[in-house]
Amino acid sequence: MTAPAESPAAFLRRAADVLDDRVAALGDNRGPWYIDNEETRPYPQTISNIGVPYVVARTFDGQQIPPYTALYIAGMHPGVGRAFATVLRAAADDAEACDRQNDRHPDLDGKTRVMHHPMTIAAFQAAQQILKAETHG
Repeated sequence: MTAPAESPAAFLRRAADVLDDRVAALGDNRGPWYIDNEETRPYPQTISNIGVPYVVARTFDGQQIPPYTALYIAGMHPGVGRAFATVLRAAADDAEACDRQNDRHPDLDGKTRVMHHPMTIAAFQAAQQILKAETHG
């Protein structure tokens, strides 16, 4: 007998847990983050933590690295990860409500089916990317 497939709600909650674990692992380096040298945009650019001073990341030397790379990294700080984990858990609640109403959900193997709310579908797609990165990281 094979084990039942993970429910969509469990899948979403597992992705939320991954995000929470990643934020917790950062310790004092939880953001928000900013670019130290954003005004002059020299290369490499340095992304630092607000509050407890840490260098979070540096882009590579050279003009081939667009300045928007550092802007994106700084903008996606751990506070965003924590907020998105909350969104994933809300989507999991919606998925459970759909299950109770006997609605259908996308299978975890990517087959398309009908889901109750478009935001839940988007959250499910994001969760797939988070967990894909987890298995390759």
